[in-house]
Amino acid sequence: MTSSNNSTQRKEILLHEERYLLDLLAAFVCEQKAPTPSKTLDDNLFLNVARSQLVSQVAAYMALQQPDLFTRALSASLIADLQRAVGVEARQTAEFSAVNKAFQESRVPYMPLKGFVMREYYPEPYLRLMGDYDVLVNQAALDRAVETLKAQGYQEQHDSSHHIVFWKGSEFCVELHYNLTDSAAVVYDDVSWETLVLNQGTEFRFTKEDFYRFMQEHLLKHWVVGEGTVRFFLDVAIYLRKFGAELDRTKLEREFERYGELGFVRNVERLQDVWFHGAPSDDVLDEMTLFTFRRHALNESQKKDRSGEYAARLALKNPDGQGSCSKLRYLLANVFPRSADNVIRRELEKTPAILKPIGYAALWLKFSVKRLLRKSFFTNVLSFLRVKKSDAVEARAFHRRIGLDLSKFNPNGLDSD
Repeated sequence: MTSSNNSTQRKEILLHEERYLLDLLAAFVCEQKAPTPSKTLDDNLFLNVARSQLVSQVAAYMALQQPDLFTRALSASLIADLQRAVGVEARQTAEFSAVNKAFQESRVPYMPLKGFVMREYYPEPYLRLMGDYDVLVNQAALDRAVETLKAQGYQEQHDSSHHIVFWKGSEFCVELHYNLTDSAAVVYDDVSWETLVLNQGTEFRFTKEDFYRFMQEHLLKHWVVGEGTVRFFLDVAIYLRKFGAELDRTKLEREFERYGELGFVRNVERLQDVWFHGAPSDDVLDEMTLFTFRRHALNESQKKDRSGEYAARLALKNPDGQGSCSKLRYLLANVFPRSADNVIRRELEKTPAILKPIGYAALWLKFSVKRLLRKSFFTNVLSFLRVKKSDAVEARAFHRRIGLDLSKFNPNGLDSD
């Protein structure tokens, strides 16, 4: 069943082009013929919506199967997106497969995360592109993994509390995770290399339940601060269609409840049922729908003013909103982030002990000045200063409405850097 019969209430809150995109994706998820638009689409608006929600290649995939869905001009634009996606995916597959082979040869235990795995469940891998390659390595083999990437032509860019970012030229990015503690909003203290599934050689995979947990945590981490798109929910729908009947729901509910996220996860699943399976909506799901389409970071208005994002981040860290001192601490943390300390210590590893204090101070100064001179820094500061206590309080209320139990929720994974 497609979403063409969704509730009138949901249809009234979205533009015609946004509604039709969801109907198209519903047909994709259910492997059905797509409905034709009920009225003429604004080609440019539909294209912008599909691109901003990171699903334009899926729309093109449907258009190739049903050439009468769109105007010739819109079809041409969508198919151009699809052709680009095919090329990007081919290059990514070749590059990141070489990285995996190098890890195997260096005997580095590793586990692909996120898009590298999720694309396997789409009809074609180019329908689910990766922004970068997220991979977890065993901490005991971290130094060997770093050297392996450098030998493959990657350069270390920066560190954080849970991963190191490497770039090869301007196209290929690897996020080398060395723990899962902050890579989502929770601590995975029950997931260890002993609980992972050996796939081949030194490559491991999550169990089906743990991959779904990680998927939901990643969605939460980004969506709740306005960085989520429809594609997050499309991933959930496709994964549940493939593995939903096999998942240990008792285990999953216990873990989501433990971290105060069970209500949110249930709402995510209900929302994908509304969008892709024709279930009726309600006030909470309508609010989540509007948030997804109006507040995500790829909207031009959100790029220019990130105050809503900052209000959400601050709200999750203080139930009563944020006073000026808390705001100042948060701002300073973005100029002098904790993650910089990891970068600096790594650079000074081979420096003689007597020179380390001087080197430490010099590198901190260099790092902070570099951040201050970033093009986006002052725009972000202005957005941050616009945040009022009432904004954070309202964001907190929204988080409660969508099902987060804030007495249990751990916001550490939501730090901006």
